[in-house]
Amino acid sequence: GGALQSLNGLALGLVKLSVQRVPEEMAATLLKSKPDPTPEVTSQVPDASMTETTPFTSTVLKLDSMITEQDLQDSNEIEEIKIDVRDEAGRFGLVNAVIIPLLGEAGCGAVFVEFGDVETAMKAKTVMHGREFGASKVVASFFPLEQLRSGDYGPCLFAAPDTPASTDPTPHQDPPPPTIVPIPVIDASPQIAVTENMIVPPPPDIDLD
Repeated sequence: GGALQSLNGLALGLVKLSVQRVPEEMAATLLKSKPDPTPEVTSQVPDASMTETTPFTSTVLKLDSMITEQDLQDSNEIEEIKIDVRDEAGRFGLVNAVIIPLLGEAGCGAVFVEFGDVETAMKAKTVMHGREFGASKVVASFFPLEQLRSGDYGPCLFAAPDTPASTDPTPHQDPPPPTIVPIPVIDASPQIAVTENMIVPPPPDIDLD
């Protein structure tokens, strides 16, 4: 109508408007709302059960700060500590073995306790960790059973005992070989040298009467 005619040809600055009627189908298409080009972002929260790391457990407990270097120098003291540890650990369940490496061996300075199952080891760890033993506090941690069975107890906390040095300042030397001295052979039979112009006396007369 009149509105289209009034707008058609209207000058806007240097540009003239060109206004015309469009079909209803085209108008409906043009007036449709355009989809939002930005995709919907949903926060991906990881499942707590998937990210949570299962703590390491074992049937073996390693007990540090329970034994001293002086204790390891006394075999009787070592046996007494083994008995005490077995009695204490036995309160929580079956104890298969108590191992105390000797001074200078792998793992010396620690006490290893092998329990019958993981649950028993967990109970013992809860109670024994942080318990005062002498002048220090026990540090209890799980230790791999396969490593214990293979004898790989880890580093030794104490140095190996020194080997006493020899008191003889003279280094060892092999004895010299015997000296062979040639012994000259002396002929004991008398020899008379005959020289020129030498007068040989006649043999004495032998009286046969």
